[in-house]
Amino acid sequence: MAFRYSDKYKKYSLDMHVNVTRDEFLKQFDPEALAKDIISTGAEAGMMYIQSHYGYSYWPTKVGEMHPGLIGNEDAFKRLYDEMHKGGMDVDVYFSMIYNNWAYDHHPEWRIKDIDGHYSRDKGRRFGLCCPNSEGYKKFCRDQIADFTEYVGPYEAFFADMTFWPTVCYCDNCRARWEKEVGGEMPRIVNWKDERWKLFQRKREEWLQDYMQYIYDSVKMVNPGAVVEMQNSTMPGSWMMGVTENATIASDAVSGDLYGGFSQQTFACKMYYNMTPNLPFNYTTSRCEPSLDEHTTIKSEVMMKLHAMLSFINHGSNIFVDAVDMTGTYEPLVYSRLKNVYDDAAKFEKYFSKGKPCTDIGIYFNLHGKYDEEMPPMDISESKNISRAIPHLDSSINVSETLQGAHIPYSVYTSFHPEQWGKAKMLIVSDAPNMSKENMSELKAYVEDGGIAYISGHSAQPLVEEIFGGKITGRTDETITYIAPEDEVASLFGEYSRKYPLTVYDSAYILEGATNGKVLAKLTLPYSLQASSFLVCADLELQVEADPNDPRNESASMHSDPPGIATDYPAMMEAEVGKGKIIWVCAPFENTSLTQPRKVFTSFVKKYVPEMRFASDDTPYVVEYQLWEDEEGKYLSAINLQYADEVLPVFDFNICIRTEKPAKITRVSDGREMGFEYSDGKLVLHIDRLDLYEMFDIQI
Repeated sequence: MAFRYSDKYKKYSLDMHVNVTRDEFLKQFDPEALAKDIISTGAEAGMMYIQSHYGYSYWPTKVGEMHPGLIGNEDAFKRLYDEMHKGGMDVDVYFSMIYNNWAYDHHPEWRIKDIDGHYSRDKGRRFGLCCPNSEGYKKFCRDQIADFTEYVGPYEAFFADMTFWPTVCYCDNCRARWEKEVGGEMPRIVNWKDERWKLFQRKREEWLQDYMQYIYDSVKMVNPGAVVEMQNSTMPGSWMMGVTENATIASDAVSGDLYGGFSQQTFACKMYYNMTPNLPFNYTTSRCEPSLDEHTTIKSEVMMKLHAMLSFINHGSNIFVDAVDMTGTYEPLVYSRLKNVYDDAAKFEKYFSKGKPCTDIGIYFNLHGKYDEEMPPMDISESKNISRAIPHLDSSINVSETLQGAHIPYSVYTSFHPEQWGKAKMLIVSDAPNMSKENMSELKAYVEDGGIAYISGHSAQPLVEEIFGGKITGRTDETITYIAPEDEVASLFGEYSRKYPLTVYDSAYILEGATNGKVLAKLTLPYSLQASSFLVCADLELQVEADPNDPRNESASMHSDPPGIATDYPAMMEAEVGKGKIIWVCAPFENTSLTQPRKVFTSFVKKYVPEMRFASDDTPYVVEYQLWEDEEGKYLSAINLQYADEVLPVFDFNICIRTEKPAKITRVSDGREMGFEYSDGKLVLHIDRLDLYEMFDIQI
């Protein structure tokens, strides 16, 4: 289905989570003035609230309770929507799911309940949480959607926020559903090596998808043409939230808000692009610095421009979230700043939807591997102490930073869309636990068809055993390990060698009895089992405790853990599989922010994909490239990703691309025709100066 909303890229939202505890709250809300200011920014669509986490409705509802601050101004939000429509804007209605204090207070039977029988606000917490397995709560949501749609009239999109599990729920509704579908007691020990716990997690994901589909259907029943969006920002988030591909399945477009830096944004945008059912996806972030917990500190215009353009060059829309004052007013400076941001982006707007991405490298992300597999079993009652770490995500983002710094454009492909993997010459599967049998079979087929797969750490271990023979017998007790190169790949390891091997701050998997493939590097262990940390040597309480009776814990060096025990265990292996190759690494050395290991990883990527589209070596590491192509030509973007209010220009570098000889290259910002060099199938484009961003139209 074609949606009108699908051609809108410059967007806006106003955060309106306003309590009812003071009479003055929302009393100064002026919908006509707000609409005028929003329209003045050049935004093409606005995500506007119809209620909030507090649960009070912003219309005279027959289901629930209207916010008392709107008494005497009951039609304010209908007027706001009408004025935005008159100004040519689309309206994306914001609705808070699961987080609803009014419903929580008035219907205790709808509440999420923890394992000890406590509710979310028992200890003074802000959020009242309702269970998506509660039939009463689900009907309340459906009735409210029908009620406000009847009141405000048609809208172009509907955003269902907070569609995730904020905790593990053990309410009567969840217990009854578990008993019906599985039987027995609901698991309470978080143990990622226990199949019953993993079944429980899958059920939580299924239940959440059922709820999201119910909300999707509820909107379509009353407004069939609306683009429906679930909250997708939690797609790469912790297992606790239960969001996988389920949010995408129940959406017409991926939409999510994140508040990290540019590395997080560019990774998320590439994932959103390959997950969204329809383009553009929505990338949302705050106008506040750093996030929504700040109210008065506004991001600089430079920072906002970079955030916006990073969304646009990934073919996504950009939403800046403003924050309403409790009285209903807002900061005018935000709107003049946003106008400058969107005015500057307008000259590039033609290219926001042109072409398909040209990338040689794919990063695999397992939507069902977002947990720390090595976390010791723990009772769910100890929820505060249960790890939310996602080593797979950390490692994948580090890989993305490494590739960006090396100017190797990449895509992010997920476990949900294996049919996309074949677009990549090399697929990087970095420390990805819980890979399904189907994904492993599809990965093998990808390699047999000529692909290169890099597999490390927890990734695809049954496939590793199948390809290389032997058995993975466990992990080292040592948590600092070393990779010592064999002669064949010594040059790729740079300054590292057998005597001074590459350090990995992680345990390594032991592969015994391998019968296939060749060993590229071997595992070296430190002298001591106990890992040191020089930075805490001055604080006794922060130092790691160890069994003094175990001689392996006796240190060799006071401040570090030097390599000392060479082994014959493979640390890195390569095997030919069909037309392609698999590289296996015993530990994810690529999960690092250090320069030297990143250089080693980049060297291996270039070894296995020697004819990449980009061959630039002199570009500053802060510059990220994107290349898109269609039948009309190629479209190159370059963005200067310094996370700062004052971004320093970069000067005098070359962009080298393997391509057909161009007929003409135009700099998009000013229409200037660019000179270039071309020989041996390579285009060299010289850039004198890059301030924030630029695009180039390459006509072949």
